[in-house]
Amino acid sequence: MKLATAVFLVWSLISCKSTQDGSESLAESPAPKQEPKLILDANFEQEWSDSILPFMEKAPKSYFTATGGAQLESISIDNSSAKANIIAVHGFGQDYRAFSELLYNFWNNGYAVHSYSHVGHGCSDHLLFSAEENKSMRANQCEGLSIKRNGKSYYKDPRYCKVHVDDRERYIKDLKVFVDRVKTPGRKTYLYCHSMGGGICSRFLQEYPDGVDAAFMNSPMHQAKSEPFPTQVAKIILEGAAALKPNDYVPTNKEVPIEDLTFEKADHTSRARYDAGRKISGLESGRYRCGSTNAQGRQLLKLSAETTELANLDAVKVPVAIAAGGKDLDKWVELNAIEKFCKRVFSCRYYVHENSRHEIYNEPDSIRLRLMKDALAFYENPQAFIDSRSRRY
Repeated sequence: MKLATAVFLVWSLISCKSTQDGSESLAESPAPKQEPKLILDANFEQEWSDSILPFMEKAPKSYFTATGGAQLESISIDNSSAKANIIAVHGFGQDYRAFSELLYNFWNNGYAVHSYSHVGHGCSDHLLFSAEENKSMRANQCEGLSIKRNGKSYYKDPRYCKVHVDDRERYIKDLKVFVDRVKTPGRKTYLYCHSMGGGICSRFLQEYPDGVDAAFMNSPMHQAKSEPFPTQVAKIILEGAAALKPNDYVPTNKEVPIEDLTFEKADHTSRARYDAGRKISGLESGRYRCGSTNAQGRQLLKLSAETTELANLDAVKVPVAIAAGGKDLDKWVELNAIEKFCKRVFSCRYYVHENSRHEIYNEPDSIRLRLMKDALAFYENPQAFIDSRSRRY
């Protein structure tokens, strides 16, 4: 699945200062007013069982009508003394449950939290299915969809394992619908965006400059790594494949049983978090995805390219903070595209967690705690965070 995400995309203020290698290294950032409440590695398994799972299970869940009438699953947990709303926007192949610990931590530190699953993800409607098929799956909460073949787990209907979209604008419009749905008078609204979700959020900020008040991004996909192909070669392959067979997997993807995924291939290095995530977002619960269709890849290629077009960069009017994984450890995103984005937009700070893989928010304490403290400090005062002096990670 190496090219699964790469092909699906192939993918401050001018004063955003850079280090010699082009990465931004954030300084001692303004701390939240009090030490944040965060879960340590040593306590994770206990907190997962006693706090995070009950929090997610009891949280109000609903479907909302998105672009073209698609029904998308969502979760919203208010906070009686909320400082602001935080909307978490997930990445390729994930669903809102991938942010379970993250949502709990933000809520536990005084924020109302909201998230949803993109079309074709989680138990949201899938565009390769009819309206009646989607309705049936929603009624069963997307359970009971798997079968065993040769001792391994697959979906009964192979279409379900594909991530598919017909138009990149759908993702952006869906986010706009959700933002308008959860906005609260007198309360600021912030974004937390990961990977493909970072690309979607970037285009949202460009199309709707006043849509939210600020955005914090984890490894946003402004351009994906395209190994083993040069970017332009991968683009040509994808364009041709999308024109001929839009609903087929991209050339390097196929149906993959969930048992073939291993911790060693994960996008972070926390074993406990990996095991927990497999339990709530697995094939048995209808939330596992194998890879991208040609149409999906083509549309996200276009979306990612649009994030760094100069006219679009100049449209961003709110503070943006971006945390990226190490150049050689993050196997999905190109850091130079993130740097280009941050150097041009109105108010931005970009920095690198050099020892982190793609999912910084799932890494062990030595990496994740810094990210979480930075995110919380940013949400306390986005512009003050942007203006803070730099420090190497």
